[in-house]
Amino acid sequence: MKDRIYWSKSSTGEYTVKSGYKLAKCIRKKVVYDRSNVESSSSRKCSAQSWSFLWGLNLKQKLKHFIWKYLQNILPVNAIIKARCSKGDHMCFCCGEHLETVDHLLFFCDYAKAIWEVAPIWKSRNTRQFEAKARDPMTVVQKAVGEWREYQDAQVEEGEPVRGSRVGKEELSEWKEPREAWVKINSDAAVH
Repeated sequence: MKDRIYWSKSSTGEYTVKSGYKLAKCIRKKVVYDRSNVESSSSRKCSAQSWSFLWGLNLKQKLKHFIWKYLQNILPVNAIIKARCSKGDHMCFCCGEHLETVDHLLFFCDYAKAIWEVAPIWKSRNTRQFEAKARDPMTVVQKAVGEWREYQDAQVEEGEPVRGSRVGKEELSEWKEPREAWVKINSDAAVH
């Protein structure tokens, strides 16, 4: 019997955006965390299903590890370092005005907010709408294309076409050698 791709989160074995969305909502509800407890290295509690979902995402490994560290609350921000070893300053290194927690550094610091706002098309649109300034469309397109290519590189192996949002349950898979400088881990599963 040949291997086949099977999405266990639907009764048909086919992945759909709807089934993926339902799983994401379920995981989001299960990821419970306490933003005020910076001393605990595991203040964000995640289920095994959440971890399986995270590690199964088609993202670059370094991004998956970063998300994992964020959810485990083990990114070495000043508040955590100060709480663990009583050394250094607990204030934000970027703004100097607030306690440097993971959430502050990534989402609430003025410096972080400025970074989140640099998505090329969105920034161009807002500049045009609120400041009445037009950016050169080719510059915006080139920036967006560059970001799209980086995303695509994380989604497919070399030589494979970009797939649609639906994977058939009978789709066969065959082993392919990984790209140079990539590590490929194969596993097998059985359902009883």
